[in-house]
Amino acid sequence: MDGRTIPRGVLERAQRGIDCWRRGAVGWTGDGWVVAGDHGVLYVVDLEDEEGESCTCKDASVRGETCKHIFASVVERAKTSANGRR
Repeated sequence: MDGRTIPRGVLERAQRGIDCWRRGAVGWTGDGWVVAGDHGVLYVVDLEDEEGESCTCKDASVRGETCKHIFASVVERAKTSANGRR
């Protein structure tokens, strides 16, 4: 890759993460982020993991991918920080 190429699937997961965020699926528990999946499953996201971001979903925990739940949590963290919350 030339440094400007986005790996296959990343843009789709990012868009799906934005869709999760738009539907209000992201919440802060006081200890970390939680994201409601499409089928009602709650996923725990850690944006401060010492090895990078982590999520309890299969994409992140098994495949090692940056999942839509991580993207959604990053957007929510950015929005809440910009608004002076959290």
